[in-house]
Amino acid sequence: MLQKDIEELLHKDIIDEKTAEKIYNYYRHKKSNSENPLFIVFGILGAILVGLGIILIIAHNWDHLSRLVKTVIVFIPMAISQILCGYTLIKKRESLTWRESTSILLIFAVGAGISLISQIYHIQGDMGAFLLSWILLVLPVVYVMNSSIASLLLITGISAYGAYTGYSSSENGLLYFGLLMMAVLPYYVYKISTAQNSLFTLFHHWFIPLSIVINMGALAKSHEEWMFVAYMSLFGVYLQISSLAFIKEQHWFANAYKVVGYTGTLIILMGLSFQGFWKGMINENNLLQNVFGSPEFWLSLILSSIALALLLKNNQHKKVTIFEVIFILFFILFVLGFYSQISVYLINILILTLGIFTITQSLQKNHLGELNFGLCILTVLIICRFFDTNIPFIVRGLLFLIIGFGFFGANYYMLKKRKHHDSI
Repeated sequence: MLQKDIEELLHKDIIDEKTAEKIYNYYRHKKSNSENPLFIVFGILGAILVGLGIILIIAHNWDHLSRLVKTVIVFIPMAISQILCGYTLIKKRESLTWRESTSILLIFAVGAGISLISQIYHIQGDMGAFLLSWILLVLPVVYVMNSSIASLLLITGISAYGAYTGYSSSENGLLYFGLLMMAVLPYYVYKISTAQNSLFTLFHHWFIPLSIVINMGALAKSHEEWMFVAYMSLFGVYLQISSLAFIKEQHWFANAYKVVGYTGTLIILMGLSFQGFWKGMINENNLLQNVFGSPEFWLSLILSSIALALLLKNNQHKKVTIFEVIFILFFILFVLGFYSQISVYLINILILTLGIFTITQSLQKNHLGELNFGLCILTVLIICRFFDTNIPFIVRGLLFLIIGFGFFGANYYMLKKRKHHDSI
């Protein structure tokens, strides 16, 4: 196909022979250096299966072995894995398949070794200590082997460690989680700068923001309600990150910050659109007492400041959308909710405005996905109101009919508009 296209360009005198030769050499070199994605996937799966197979074989005869033999066996997989990693660095440094598969072998060998040594010599410890030891031992693998799979596994382990320790009685769990995440972030930045469109980079876009969302809740102690403001501000930060150059032009699925930001914002708004939460807020007497000594309040303030700074920086030459300033409006509504239930009505109005705004924007941009997103916002809002309002069933049925016809009519109008535009 390429040869045919180049011959056509030569025939029409668009390029000369020298340019054609350069194009041939470029694609020949590109093809020789590129690895088949399936080969990479099968290499990674093969490494995992080999590791699991070794573990099963050893486990079957484990009880019949002496302590010395057990100890030697534990270190054999780690030694073999390190030898393979060394061979990869010397002979196969440019091979993605070799780097990823040997890194996986070493990570699982270290994890198995820690657990088996603890079992052999009856070393006491909990899951948190095991995860922390494993993470610290395999952290250099990410940078030495330049392994994206190792980085993703490490982020998963850090998330599990943060959730296990942070939501328990450990006071340092969240601190260690933050420090460990900071140790992985340089590799994330490296992937963005060198392989922006890579599938591994896409997975990093998802793993890191979700990990922060999962673990940030561990900070809630005495003023838990302030975490709603903190999370709303965090989602505001995500929405600002989603408009940065490194991810702005990506497909919506690759732009995890936008998906998580929109989804998280709407979940909080929908959850707080019920009256029960705000009644409890007014009845609580300790929400403003000692608030300046609560980590939840300061986290909310810090994240709000970061979101505001990014908002001002990113929107110097364009209009600000309502989704981008929700964290500011929510902060005001949250504080107002300490004294009055008017916040619940204002939040419902805000959700309604978001739905209408999204639909209006979709019609202007002729975007079918945004149109249905806006209609879904209105639909979920109506469903939520069925649970805390005494609306007659006939009215509820009519509302569902209206929304259903709205979905059909709006999509039909959009498709007809596109068809008319294409025919011009």
